[in-house]
Amino acid sequence: MRNVPSEEHRSGDAAARSSPSWAITRAEQAEPGIVALVIAGEFDRGTYDAATGMMLRLEAESPARVVLDLSSLTFLSTSGIRFVLEAHWRSTEGGWTLSLIPPPAPVDRLFGLLELEGLIEADPPGAAAVLGG
Repeated sequence: MRNVPSEEHRSGDAAARSSPSWAITRAEQAEPGIVALVIAGEFDRGTYDAATGMMLRLEAESPARVVLDLSSLTFLSTSGIRFVLEAHWRSTEGGWTLSLIPPPAPVDRLFGLLELEGLIEADPPGAAAVLGG
């Protein structure tokens, strides 16, 4: 597997300190046709455009499966939920599989509150380690 840093934003200077920190990384599996999008940090409105752009680039490569790894998220807003739902709808229409490595329990709570659990195939426990997370 190879991790390729693709997009990131890190708070550093005084002007950026009020902005959330996040990173989006593409991780390629040894198995052909499977790619992962690893999103870490805070997923909010500011993260949405970069994540969507990266996801659309992955989809254009016609993968058989995209693994969305949210296991390193520290915050998930409704923009993050929107991103996941849109990816799910595109996978259904596009004939490829979307699977999810869920975020930590405090962040995952939003999926439960919105009754979205089970909508997207969950990767088994330990899958994040396989992806290098």
